[in-house]
Amino acid sequence: MRYVQMNRCRISYWRLWLVTVCLVTTPVSAETLQQAWDTALAVDHGLKAVQENTAAAAEQVQAAEAARLPSLGAHVRDVQNRYDQAMLAQNDLLAAQVELADAQQEAIQAANRLDIARAGYNRLLGRPLAQNVSLQELSPVPVSDSLEVLEASGLEQRSELASFAQQIQALHRQAEGIRAEMGPQIALNGGYDLQENQFQAHEGVWSATLGLQWKVFDGGFIRHKAGATTRQAIALQQQREDMASEIRLEVRQAWLDIQETRKRIVVTKNAIAQAEENLTVNLDRYENGLSTNTEVLDAETLRTGSQNNHANAIYDAMLASLQLKRSVGEL
Repeated sequence: MRYVQMNRCRISYWRLWLVTVCLVTTPVSAETLQQAWDTALAVDHGLKAVQENTAAAAEQVQAAEAARLPSLGAHVRDVQNRYDQAMLAQNDLLAAQVELADAQQEAIQAANRLDIARAGYNRLLGRPLAQNVSLQELSPVPVSDSLEVLEASGLEQRSELASFAQQIQALHRQAEGIRAEMGPQIALNGGYDLQENQFQAHEGVWSATLGLQWKVFDGGFIRHKAGATTRQAIALQQQREDMASEIRLEVRQAWLDIQETRKRIVVTKNAIAQAEENLTVNLDRYENGLSTNTEVLDAETLRTGSQNNHANAIYDAMLASLQLKRSVGEL
């Protein structure tokens, strides 16, 4: 009976290994982010950061399957062998199998989310939903400009501020036109009239008319009307200043997020190395009877968590970079 269980465990392990290879293997020619944007802009202007979401889902699959399952599957096999040799209690084997089952469930969920993300990505690019997606791996781009330069770029390039400026200018021109009605209005008309009359000495007659109109008193109608238009322009100017303040805040927040994520990338990368060493030590201690199965599983959980944290830091950095480009008017 134990031999059958061991074979089933080994068969499940190799099946998982094959699924992992199929999911993480990508073609040699990978699609770049710029190529995806160029295609999407031609068919759907709603694409912003879907490429990052798709890549993040792929990273979750890699973290759940390529990293966790092979190692945890190997640990289950080792525990099974030690159990077959009557070197440990059955509860160790059961605990390892439960952890493996949980990992398999997470892998299935991650694969489903990845398929959904790929379908949504293909829809935005006008492709068949089931078309294969191969994305070039992203890497954070360093920001060389200072915060002050970025804020100035945002104030200069954001279309919202330009729209406010045009509306304000139009209202001021309109107010000037209304005030002009208070001054004298001069009208000059001219023309040439030809009448075919043999009894008339000159059949063609030139004429000119000069008119003058000046509203000396209108009860303040024009003045109040022009004042209302001017106040509308002032109100828009206040809204523009508020928008400028929001843009400065957006730029600063995105810039600070980039600084934060860069630090997280370094810290989580070091944490992965430490978690790997911790797992190696616990596996060695377990094989020599100096550690429990629970400690090994906890070490594996820490390693997986550190890998997920590192992946999240990378994609948070990419998202912050996109948000910064949006805040300065480049997207």
